[in-house]
Amino acid sequence: FTVGNKYGFNSGDIVIVAEANADSDGDGTQDCSVREVTGTSGASNEIIHNPGGTSKHNKPGGLGISYCQSAQLYNIGELPDRITYAIDTNNNLTMNSRQTGNVAVGIGEHIVMLRAMYCKDTNSDDSIDTCDNTMPTNAAGWRQVIAIRFGVVARNPSREPTLVGDATIQVWPDMTLPGGTVITGPTMTLSDEQRHYRYRTYQTLVPLRN
Repeated sequence: FTVGNKYGFNSGDIVIVAEANADSDGDGTQDCSVREVTGTSGASNEIIHNPGGTSKHNKPGGLGISYCQSAQLYNIGELPDRITYAIDTNNNLTMNSRQTGNVAVGIGEHIVMLRAMYCKDTNSDDSIDTCDNTMPTNAAGWRQVIAIRFGVVARNPSREPTLVGDATIQVWPDMTLPGGTVITGPTMTLSDEQRHYRYRTYQTLVPLRN
């Protein structure tokens, strides 16, 4: 790709190339492609995206699409990572990702519950109208997700001689949506033995769109 300025592009970055306002190859659609930068030229402003080597995104033979000069090139940085959080049998909060070599690694102790909800805009009015723990299965479903609410419950390792906790812990308060619908926060029911320990909840709502 020949660009006006190659500043900020580095080997390993993921780029998206997209037609601006034209159907460059005449197939009836505006194309876009994902490529991996494998280098930049020394003297000219060229972004190189060769196949092979360590690249997993650059197919042999090139893009197969003829992009015009008005096409746009977006640098989204290094390869996005997928991180899985879970609680193991020893009540450790773990994470598993490329950063950990795809092995579950403990990042927190004494965690007894982890809950998350997808908060969605299903009618395109830019506000949350439903929250649930059903993960979307397609692109249309993921476009509806505009925020994630999640929380954890931590337990003090010291056992108290008497019952010190409530029989039910609410991970986060009930949430009233702009339309008036109330989404009940998830709860954890404790046995009498579990109530001999003290608990603390941590929760937050993370917006995914500006």
